[in-house]
Amino acid sequence: MTICPNCAWRNPAGSRFCENCGADLEALNRSEPKPASGWPEQRPQPAPLPANTWDEDPRAPDWQMAPLPSEEPPVQKRRIWIWLLVVALLGCLAICVLSFGWLEYTDSGRDFQTRVAEEELNRSGD
Repeated sequence: MTICPNCAWRNPAGSRFCENCGADLEALNRSEPKPASGWPEQRPQPAPLPANTWDEDPRAPDWQMAPLPSEEPPVQKRRIWIWLLVVALLGCLAICVLSFGWLEYTDSGRDFQTRVAEEELNRSGD
């Protein structure tokens, strides 16, 4: 049995990676510095194991995947072409109303109508 120096998890003998934290057991063992001559090797004490590790299934993960977000309805795109069409129609309506008002209620508009009528009479009379 190999104990992980990273998390103190008990791994089966010959394991290359820790089953708990995924640390490379061989790399951790190779990269340990050699103690200076004359000094005894001092290793950090592994973290104590939880009291009830034998009750837990060692294959059960310590994490769970977060639930997928619920499907939200897609955001409707703004239909700008509808607004442009409405503005264009309102513009045409405003031009028609203003033209009618100018022709009916101003002296220059009445003069214009009279001139047009007289020119048509002259053309048809000739």
